[in-house]
Amino acid sequence: MNVLHISPDFNYSCGVSRHVTLLLEELNKKSEIHLFFLTNGGDSLERIRGFNVKVDYLGIERENKNPLILLGNYFSLSKYCKSNKIDLIHTHHRYPELLSCLAGKRLKIKTIATVHSLVTGWKSFSFRSDKIIAVSKSVEALLICKYSVDKGKILQIYNYIKPFNKFDRHEAEHLKEELGIKETDKVLLFVGRISYIKGCDVLISAFEELIIDYPSLKLIMIGSFESEALKHLVLRNKQIIYIEPKSEIVNYYSICDAAVIPSRIDPLPYVMLEAGLVKKPFIGGNTGGIAEFIENGIDGLLVEPGDKQQLKEKIVELLNDESLSKKLAENLHKKVSKLTDSDSYITQLMKLYGR
Repeated sequence: MNVLHISPDFNYSCGVSRHVTLLLEELNKKSEIHLFFLTNGGDSLERIRGFNVKVDYLGIERENKNPLILLGNYFSLSKYCKSNKIDLIHTHHRYPELLSCLAGKRLKIKTIATVHSLVTGWKSFSFRSDKIIAVSKSVEALLICKYSVDKGKILQIYNYIKPFNKFDRHEAEHLKEELGIKETDKVLLFVGRISYIKGCDVLISAFEELIIDYPSLKLIMIGSFESEALKHLVLRNKQIIYIEPKSEIVNYYSICDAAVIPSRIDPLPYVMLEAGLVKKPFIGGNTGGIAEFIENGIDGLLVEPGDKQQLKEKIVELLNDESLSKKLAENLHKKVSKLTDSDSYITQLMKLYGR
């Protein structure tokens, strides 16, 4: 079976890219599957080097409203599928999903879409694939209520996550020295797209106020900037340690005291799952997949999106209460550990593929 995956942007700071990498790695082990991958490129393509995957570049964007470009993309994708005898197209963004549905209908190719985001608009053109994977219950509810997708077409399954390699304590200590972090410092960690949707403006503002009373507090932010305004906010503060997107980040988790992502909208952030893997407490926005996954006060702390004061209070509570921090981290680890079974995920996916 020739299976084509399409994900336009392939970057370290993108959770979708992280998921697609893990997916291609596991599907690469299936002798009956021949993998093809279309992308526009990105800084994390090196992750899939060594996989038996045919990678090509077709110039399909994440979004497009120009009908002439759409027509050109449609014919290019159709030609690609015909020349490579594609049997199934699996997309990870809405615009490629629309193209795959158009091409699939004409060429009689099965289509599957994984919906990674809580989106709006495009109601007449979105989520028409033969089968749809929703990464959280909140995404599933959106598909049914806002886009009138038949529940029978949807498989709701949380993304699985690959355990980190064990971190090296010597490397971690060296990293702290390199970053100028002292033993007495407390460290918050944000990983992902540095954006308004992820609540980074609120996080930065809360941090700037907290360091007045807690001067030993540090904030590490790993990711790419959505805007020049956010870039300015981050780079002007010497106690915010900015790190460009990286492939290996386990040591950054090892030196932090808590992972924080006060999102306004979020379907299921990988940083929440990764924090659980390494037994670090997590603070997240009370929204979407975070709110359904985290039980407030049991395996994490939730804050109302945009509420800077509440975020400050939760950070202080966590940093001042070691027993609470340990309890939240241990409980989140137990919950996330259930998502490390790639075999279970791939078995369900192969059923959708018809194998």
